Amino acid sequence: MLIYGGGGAIALAAANRGDFSEAGIIGLIVGGAVALLLCSLLIWVGLCGLSAQWATYELTLSDDDVTRRSARVPDLSIRREQVTAIEEYPGTGLAIRTATKGTHIVIPCGLVGYDDVRAQLITWMPIVTKQGQTGLLLRCLGAAAVPLVGIVALSLAQTTAVAAGIGVVLVGGALWLAIYIQRSAQYQRWFKVMMWCALPLVLVAIAQRIQAVP
Repeated sequence: MLIYGGGGAIALAAANRGDFSEAGIIGLIVGGAVALLLCSLLIWVGLCGLSAQWATYELTLSDDDVTRRSARVPDLSIRREQVTAIEEYPGTGLAIRTATKGTHIVIPCGLVGYDDVRAQLITWMPIVTKQGQTGLLLRCLGAAAVPLVGIVALSLAQTTAVAAGIGVVLVGGALWLAIYIQRSAQYQRWFKVMMWCALPLVLVAIAQRIQAVP
């Protein structure tokens, strides 16, 4: 939240071309307020969704398959022969992965009977230990910073060619993310629809920025 807030302020200030007149400051404040409101709304919706999913989380594990059921997301079942890796993130939980990206089951360490589940999964294949909570947090922050860097770079672009190049990269990244989310069983249907609806807005914003470059 703080990273996007600070980066958003930098991007808005850059887009404002250092105009600190009364009108420029008002525009900066309004733009920042709208961005903050949207960011807060998305975080609130996400937290509500995670709370509902955790409250209704159910895991069924047999000798041949594992099934996860939770509110607001489709049920997901993975057969034993489909599993390509079982990863453990200390202090976070387990991840059962398949050859299909986006098709995996996350088992939180707070789950009742977690140790029994882990013991049974070891009989499927060795469990690979990954980074702990700090490493996972840094990885998530790094991934979140990538589009922010692109937005700031687009705001600071001085030529149409540079702005267009950055715009193509941003559009390509947004399209890849939308397709990835569509193929994943971890996201709710409304969120998938929202991703497609957001793409035209991204295109319009980038096109307007490219046209504004002198």
